This record gives sequence, structure tokens and C-alpha cells, in this order.
Amino acid sequence: MPQKSWIPDLKPPEQTYTDWYRPRWDLPFDTEKRLHDPLWRINNLYSIVDANGQKIRFIMREGMFKAFAHQWWKNVLLKSRQYGYTTWVCILTLDECIFVKNWRAAIVAHSKDDAQVFFRDKIVYAYENLCDFAQDYVYPDGRQIAIEPHGGLTFEQWQLIGEDIKATVAKVKQTTEELYFTNHSSVRVTTSGRSGTLNRAHVSELGKIAAKFPEKAEEIKTGTIPATKTGTIWIESTAEGHEGYFKETVEKAMLMERQGRRLTREDYQFHFHPWWEDTDYRMDPANVIISDRLLKYFRELEQDHGVPPLSDEQKAWYAKVEANLGEAMWREHPSYPEEAFKASIGGTFLAKQMRRARTEGRIGQFPVIDGIAVDTYWDIGLDMTCCWFVQRQGVWFTHVDYWYMENAEFIEAIKMMRAKREDYEWQYGVHHGPNDIKDRAGTVTKASAWHIAREHGFLFRQGMKISNIEDAIRTTQIHLQLCRFDEENCLHGITGLEMYRQKYDETLGKYTGVPVHDAASHPASAMHVESIAAQPGKFKTPPRSGQQQPRRRRNFAYA
Repeated sequence: MPQKSWIPDLKPPEQTYTDWYRPRWDLPFDTEKRLHDPLWRINNLYSIVDANGQKIRFIMREGMFKAFAHQWWKNVLLKSRQYGYTTWVCILTLDECIFVKNWRAAIVAHSKDDAQVFFRDKIVYAYENLCDFAQDYVYPDGRQIAIEPHGGLTFEQWQLIGEDIKATVAKVKQTTEELYFTNHSSVRVTTSGRSGTLNRAHVSELGKIAAKFPEKAEEIKTGTIPATKTGTIWIESTAEGHEGYFKETVEKAMLMERQGRRLTREDYQFHFHPWWEDTDYRMDPANVIISDRLLKYFRELEQDHGVPPLSDEQKAWYAKVEANLGEAMWREHPSYPEEAFKASIGGTFLAKQMRRARTEGRIGQFPVIDGIAVDTYWDIGLDMTCCWFVQRQGVWFTHVDYWYMENAEFIEAIKMMRAKREDYEWQYGVHHGPNDIKDRAGTVTKASAWHIAREHGFLFRQGMKISNIEDAIRTTQIHLQLCRFDEENCLHGITGLEMYRQKYDETLGKYTGVPVHDAASHPASAMHVESIAAQPGKFKTPPRSGQQQPRRRRNFAYA
């Protein structure tokens, strides 16, 4: 198996395909010899159903040959949609179970229904139709063509080979989730893969799993991966959002590749096949108008990302598909790896507004302007406390900085505010806290955040209680039209706003409208405080720094 020059003396996972299988009738010498070659078998023995509902022989595409040649013990594949990688890994898994004794394989999907569909349409179908090839093909328009047999054999000879293999490696047990063979090998589909030791694990659409079901992604991380410690792992997925376990795995693998570091068995080999490498993604450029925006984009691909010059046919295809998919084009057909994660995930509350902010140039360089007070807007929690630093610059709420700390006492926030005031000579304006700022106590310091702040010279306003989260989200969506963000200083907060999303009900198959409580929910909650505080007439403006404080303290509320 070809190896990259920087791979050490360790060998990639080449399974020992034993010669226990002997055909029970005479075959041409080349055919019998090739039956012990997994690459040949994968491209000659199995059938699938294509997009037109027609039975065809499975043949690996260019990107699959590339991935097969460079596979490692752990592999992560950032894929384009509808390329067939899931089918390919399923065929590869089935082939190993047939031709390797005592082999244990698992396919992990994000839902039980998807897992069973994989099993039925890709595993069971390929086994039951082993070497039983279609002899004609019917196009959607009714045209029918005859298919010639391949490999120098007749269709009848191929059928005999398939029957012989299935007789030798017969099904002992078949359920909707598992196939067990007479050679004591098995393949099953699951949503966790936690139980038992595996020789091969195939995790499909980990990006979607991490985005919709982070608890399942954690189970895969702590269950499936360790269960395949001595075997081979393939993780394949399109990108979903800006964070999550899949993105972390991809970034680590990409870093190893860029640095030319030698892989160990615990490192992931990165695989990526962009749309422009696929010869199918072309169309007649006649009557296809390429916008100036796309022409600029194509130039940037060449200049900034090393993409070779695209043909007119490729540009025409991209323009037509992108017109239908919009932003999802980045995820479905990425031109380079980083682009795949730019698209927002499903069920987000604020991604559209943040995308508009980027388009309008409101996310960029917005440094602090001297002489303008810096207001703060907070979310205070036991798991995370965060704060937006905002200057009012004309009609704009300019977010010049963002701070967060996990599992910290509020006194750490006080130290941070003091440090910024001293280091940057900031003039603070109004500090806006959540409704429970007087009730929220630390685990060590039992005083509330409001009292701790007051003891150190910082007076906070107590926000109104949010009784209807839907109203707060709508208010924030409107408010974001007046917001600008310094991208470098507010990166974590911006990402949080883009990732703020709804819970997904797997049973109902829809989003619930209830926010997910995770790292993204904290900057969004602080933004809710800001958006409500920004409503005209909701509160009196307290004195700015340098002005005399009122003699009688008031409990300011946004009511």
C-alpha cells in the first residue's frame, strides 16, 4: 500500500486476507488470484442502487482510490455531498467481513432509522446481490442500453462466483441491525458502538451528530473510538457549523498534515476531496452568467488557496449549483477544507443575522475609540461567565471585546475588569447584569455577583427577568442589525452567536424552539441582556464615570 514519505516505519493497516477461500470450480487463473486482492474485489464483486434507482456494479471513484491508498489506522474524511463515500466505506466493511475470519465491524449513524437504512440498502443489498449484475440499464427518459459483462467472464460465471462465496460464507444470523457469518465475522449498525472490541468502525456524519446530539458525539468519542483501539476507524462527514468534535478532529489532522509530522496510531490521517477534482462537476457554459462576485471568488481560490485554474465548464457548474444552495454550497461542495465549516448549522437562532453582519462589513476591525465609555453586558453562570464590551458609536453598538471564563468565581471577572481599565485606560460606562445577578452565588464565595462587584467599586444594573425566551430571541435578532464586532477580540463571542441553536427532537424529527444550553448559549444570553437594555425608554441611564453618583441607590430594572 503506498505510503507518504513522512510516515515512519510503522505500516498502515493492511489486513491479512487469508487464502482459506478456494472456489469450488475452475476459474481463470487471474480471476482466482485477484479474489484475494481487496481493491479488485471491491470494484468487481458488488452491486448498488444508483440515484436513478437502477442496479449497477460498484466502482470506486477517483477520490476513493486516493483515500484507499493513503488510509491509516485512524482516518477522518471531510467530504462533499452525494459523492458516495458512505457507500464505499460500507462496501469495504462488508468485504472484510466476508473475506477475513473473526472480523468485527460496526457502522455508527446519528439515528437508529439512518443506521437501519445503511444496513438494508448498502450492506444487506450488496451481500444478497453479490456478483449478480444487471444486464441492462434504463435511463429516466426511458432509453435502455445493454451492459457488457466485465472481467472476461460471462454473467453466468459471475453468478456462480457469487453463489459459491455466499455458500462458503453464509449468513448465520440476520436482524435489522446485524449480519453474522459462518466465518465468525459480523457487521452491525448502531448509534454508539460502545459495546465489544471492533476491528473496524465506520462513523457516518459525525458533524451532524456533534451538532444535533453532542451527547452522542461524546459517547462515540469515549465508546466507539476506544473500542477500535487495535483496529481501523473511518470517520466521514460533511461539515456542520463552526465547532464540535468533528471539526476538532479535522483541525488536528490538518495540522499534522501541514506540519509534515509523523503519524502515530493515535493520530488521524486527513482526507479531503474537493468538488473541482471531480470530473462530473462540469456543464456547458453557454447561457450561464457568472457574477462578478463569483469571478472574484474563483480568483481568490487560485491566489489564496492553491486551487488550479478552473475551466469555464467548472465555473458554470458551480454558479448554477450555488444559485440553488446559497450558503449551503460551502458545506455541500467545499472548495477547500476551511470553507466547509463556514456554513451555519440547522436550527440556529442568530446565524442569519450574523451572516448579514459579515456581508455588510460589520464584522472586522473595530478598535476602542478613546473618550467613549465602554459598557458591559453579562451572563453569569456556574459553568461559564462571559461579558460583551460595547461602545455606543453613533447608532452603532460596537463590540470591541469579549471575555469569558469557565467554572470561575466572579472575583476573577472583577480582576479582569480592573486589568483592562488599567492596561488600556478604558472609561467604563454602565454594567448590565442578568436578572439573577443578586441571587447567583459562587461555590467558594457565597456572596452574590452583585454584592462582590459593589464591594470592589463596580455598580451593576439588574436586568429584567426573561419570562419568554422567544421574545428575547426576536429582540436580539432585531438588535443585531445595529451591532458591529471586532473580529479578533470577539472571535469566541461571534462564534457563540453563530452557533446558538435549538434542541432537536429525534422522535418528532424537528427542532423544538428551546435553546440548547452549551458554550454558545452564554454569549447569546449576554446579548439578550444587551438587546433588552437597548430598547428605548426601558430604563434610566445611570451617571457615567466621573459624574456624581446618586445618593440613593436604586435597583435598576429593564421594566
